[in-house]
Amino acid sequence: MNHLYIVSFILICIGTGACKTQKPTSSTISNITSNQNNAPQVATTDQLLFLVFQIKKNIEGAYSKITLIKREKVNGKLKQGHINEDTFENELIIYQYNHQTLIDSIVCEHPLYKNLEDFNGNTMTTRQVELDSAEFFIRLQLDSKTNEIKIYEKLKQNKLQQINSIKL
Repeated sequence: MNHLYIVSFILICIGTGACKTQKPTSSTISNITSNQNNAPQVATTDQLLFLVFQIKKNIEGAYSKITLIKREKVNGKLKQGHINEDTFENELIIYQYNHQTLIDSIVCEHPLYKNLEDFNGNTMTTRQVELDSAEFFIRLQLDSKTNEIKIYEKLKQNKLQQINSIKL
């Protein structure tokens, strides 16, 4: 039993000696400040931008009217996957700008012009359906310098036309 007390006493003495606080000296203070000055800078967090829109066909047959319903920035990064190199007869092009400098762009199929594929007997047919309105969303990897998003519409019978601009 005495051995247990002795071992406990030795462990307590060693433990309190190991946990003893140390008065900072001028050399330890300079070490701490030099480490803080040389600390790596924290990288900015990658962000995604989700934009939800409603788009309507213009009655006069001109370019579509697009309205922003909701926008949300979240931390995250898009997976690097297959790059879509498809071209569409009717498309929307989304540009990210830093003032007047183009940073990035994406092209997507126009939400009012859908190609549907179905079977007629044993043959597969494709037909185009035109909608009067639709809701859709766009997901962008947001560049830290982006301060504006511009959306353009390209219809097969018309030239490229800006239909919306969003300040961030």
